[in-house]
Amino acid sequence: MRPTESEVSNGARAYLEHMIARARERFGKTPRREQISMWMVPTGPGSMSGKEFKREVVDTIELSSYCQSIMRDSFPEQARLTDLVVAAGIRKEEMRFAFLLPLVHHWLDTVDPLSPTEDEFRSLLADFCEAVLARRVVARRPDALELNYPARQEVRLDDNVIIRSVTAEELWQLGDRSEIAWWGAIGRNLTTFLSEDLMIVDIAVTRPSRPGDQSLEINVLSETTLIGLRLLAGGFFRTVSLGQWMNYGFGALGKSFQGGGLPQGQGMGGGPYVLDAASIRRLRTAWPDIRRIVASDRDYLRLPAQKLLEGGRRIRDEDAVIDYSIGLESLLISDLRQELSYRFALRGATIQCWAGGDRMSSFNSLKGFYNVRSRIVHGDRVEQEKLTEARQSGEAALRNIWWWYFENVRAGLDAGTALVDNRICS
Repeated sequence: MRPTESEVSNGARAYLEHMIARARERFGKTPRREQISMWMVPTGPGSMSGKEFKREVVDTIELSSYCQSIMRDSFPEQARLTDLVVAAGIRKEEMRFAFLLPLVHHWLDTVDPLSPTEDEFRSLLADFCEAVLARRVVARRPDALELNYPARQEVRLDDNVIIRSVTAEELWQLGDRSEIAWWGAIGRNLTTFLSEDLMIVDIAVTRPSRPGDQSLEINVLSETTLIGLRLLAGGFFRTVSLGQWMNYGFGALGKSFQGGGLPQGQGMGGGPYVLDAASIRRLRTAWPDIRRIVASDRDYLRLPAQKLLEGGRRIRDEDAVIDYSIGLESLLISDLRQELSYRFALRGATIQCWAGGDRMSSFNSLKGFYNVRSRIVHGDRVEQEKLTEARQSGEAALRNIWWWYFENVRAGLDAGTALVDNRICS
């Protein structure tokens, strides 16, 4: 018979209470260790250096090791909870690593694991029951952003994505230099990246549990957020994945990292990136559509937006030019097979000067960009000055033209092309 929520909750409570009692017998009181962490602090105008901080924290490593030794020999509370979870439809072979150990680790994350509060207990048990009975789990992925955001106010894009300031606890955990934490986490290359100025893109998705890769949805949301930031403005900033994990189910133990936990440059080739109030308003307004576009396999605006992101990650200017060219060509000349350079520049200049401006200057800039693109793909050597100029002009043009289509054309690429050609002929 399928267990009730009350039965699963009571079974999990009894299991944790047994763990607490055994830990109290073993340790007497909550074991603690010295935590040594390091992050960057200001030392003067425009200068920073690493500073070491120390505090006393719960020794969750010692507690976790002891609890796992207890779990190897089944005890009545563990057997009862296992039976309840299996009766709810969870395979017995999944129990230890997908449900029991995660439950123990969530308990160890409480303020004082040997004396948890009733509110902490209720939260632990509610999440456990949701995972077991409703088969709904939470996938998490925080990414750190090193950029200039003067307001530093929380930006809630939707229920799944929040941009916020880094917390003091995150700095302590990310900068932890103890041997196990330092080499076992993202670790050893982050000291020069960590500071109180960091922003966090906090992504959380509640969804049905399933076997296999758990990362697709949260990875797409991470990319979507970066695409949104790149669409707002040019400029360089750095990001780093702080790991992704599940609260229960497949992938609940440990974290996986994209890029080895190393900082990644975004908007290479540009000046400093500034996230101002006007940009935040624009991102909030456009976010539902940007999220829909990036998730779609058919929306014509997805590819150019993706190429804007990818081009900004390129170290070599010629690689960035090709990315920006792919994005621009998909918007300007995907329907043509001849007079490509001329029509590319003419349509692009018409869009960029839709509300006024020097159309001839825009035309010449786009034609110069297309010429550099052609020389690259044909293997010619291009002067560095021209590469740099093409990279900057191509990025700006792609961003401007993308937004024109986004704001003015809802009926698809063909309708937008017709609108531009009609303006040219008028």
